[in-house]
Amino acid sequence: MRKARKFKVFSTGFKVVKPRVLQVLDSITVGDVTYSGEIMEKFGWNKRRSLEYLDKLEKLGHLSSEKGILIQSPKTGAVVPARVFTRLK
Repeated sequence: MRKARKFKVFSTGFKVVKPRVLQVLDSITVGDVTYSGEIMEKFGWNKRRSLEYLDKLEKLGHLSSEKGILIQSPKTGAVVPARVFTRLK
């Protein structure tokens, strides 16, 4: 027969965090407008990952998006087209 292994539980140094999709949802208030670059800067993820999470939230019905909106960078003044998301609920 096999002996049962005992595991030690370490209670220090660990914290429970929310999934990244819920972190993104909590960071946007209802009616706010955002794009993937803002999420990227806020959380330190890359732009594609940020866009993926925003897209998931749109499919779940929490956000709506518009493509081709022109936004201007406050740092450089460059104008670029972007996909802009608005929180619905």
